[in-house]
Amino acid sequence: MKGKVYSPQTMVGKIVVLKCWFVHCVACVAEMPALNALKQRYQDRSDIEFVSLCLDPKDKVATFLGKTKFDYATVANQTKYLENQLKIGSYPMHFVVNKQGLVVKQVNRYQGVVYTLNKM
Repeated sequence: MKGKVYSPQTMVGKIVVLKCWFVHCVACVAEMPALNALKQRYQDRSDIEFVSLCLDPKDKVATFLGKTKFDYATVANQTKYLENQLKIGSYPMHFVVNKQGLVVKQVNRYQGVVYTLNKM
């Protein structure tokens, strides 16, 4: 949304926390305050990136984010990637990727992300 490119090459050596969601997902929106607090907790860790992949188009996401605080970097219009590449069938979905680029956790509740980060 802000022009930064996220790719395996730009995330080398970082822990990546991904949230997959869409604007009208009640559970996705309900957990955003807890996710904002999580990001705040790790704000001094330059080796952790918090990124969200959203199904909705950029204009819809921009309108939503204008009304709802969500501190993750957001990449809009990710329907094909989420459905075809990641094969996600329910939302929200979270991934924690280690510094070697391997998925170490995939969960549909943010508490699993908290637990995983506490161990890293």
